Amino acid sequence: MSQVLSVSRTEPGCYPSISAALMEAGKGGTVVIQPGTYHERLRLPDGVTLVAEDGRGTVTVDGGDEVAAFVGGGHVTLRGVVLIGGGESFPVVQVSGGVLEIIEGEVTARGIVAIHARGGELRMRGCRVGSPDGAAFLFEGDATGHVQGTTVDGTGRGAVIITGEARPAFQGCTFTDIRGPGVLSSAPGGRFDRCEIGPVDGPGVVVEAAGAVELRKTTIRDTTGAGAAVAGGRPLFQECVIRATGGHGVAVAGDAAPVLRDCTIESAAGFGLHLTGAAQVTVTRCSVSEAGWGGLSATERVAITTKGGSFTAQAGQTSLLFSGEARGTLQGTSVHGGTDGMAVQDSATVQTEQMVVAGTTEVAVRVTGGPCRCRTSAPRAAGRPR
Repeated sequence: MSQVLSVSRTEPGCYPSISAALMEAGKGGTVVIQPGTYHERLRLPDGVTLVAEDGRGTVTVDGGDEVAAFVGGGHVTLRGVVLIGGGESFPVVQVSGGVLEIIEGEVTARGIVAIHARGGELRMRGCRVGSPDGAAFLFEGDATGHVQGTTVDGTGRGAVIITGEARPAFQGCTFTDIRGPGVLSSAPGGRFDRCEIGPVDGPGVVVEAAGAVELRKTTIRDTTGAGAAVAGGRPLFQECVIRATGGHGVAVAGDAAPVLRDCTIESAAGFGLHLTGAAQVTVTRCSVSEAGWGGLSATERVAITTKGGSFTAQAGQTSLLFSGEARGTLQGTSVHGGTDGMAVQDSATVQTEQMVVAGTTEVAVRVTGGPCRCRTSAPRAAGRPR
């Protein structure tokens, strides 16, 4: 039969500490904690539930400069509890195995990271996380996670870091007042659905190495760096909005192969899309507008395919710029405004099909280097192709 144990620092007949109650609680036991701050470092056994008796924010577990709550196996639930701790060598919460579920809780770090999952599974719902001098989440090893409706407010070294084979999923979460990247991924997993990332003092999303994070219906906004900086991997951006970025909207380099579908990129300080290296980029039904330097720059050995979508340039800009040895295949893509619709320079090559250019002040396509092949219907503009 499951036990219910009460903890109070002042009430007679109660356990004086959470640790003392945990020693007596069997699997399936519930520890009900009266309001107060408990200076403890909890190693949580299988099957226990910790509940703040008077609701969210009334119970604080302070682990000093070490781990406040550790789970190495089993299934543990924390409800309404505030966790504080960590330092230069320790997180506030650490999961190495089993399942830790935090409901309507708060986690605040004093050091490098608030929550470190190196195995097992982290589940969070309706929580708040802060880490003024570090990161909010670090997922590595084979850790998984399901984080819903949680706000990360104030970090010093990024919000979410995903490495190894970790595969966390975030749904309906908000990441705000972030220093460092909002998301840093070098893992083949990870997913963000209906999240909001920003403001960020740095890039919104960084993808490296084998990173294959997926972002769906997520907004990345108000960054001082690029909205997304992709230096490797195969990330997916689907139905995302990237706006008001201090750098390029999306910057791609190296051998990265990102896929963008049904995305909106607007008000980037640099190019909407800036592609370098040997990247292979697929852009489907995306809208790029109000970029400071133009809609697209593809250079070096980049290969880009666009399907549908539109690029809108401002006065004095070229919407699409191909240079170096870049290769472009544009299918059913529309270009609006600007001085020139598209410029092809150096040894770049471009093939277009059903492409429409409208509202340019000079020419539709300006070719000063490699070949530009137009199929089915030539680009159209106020001026003529040159």
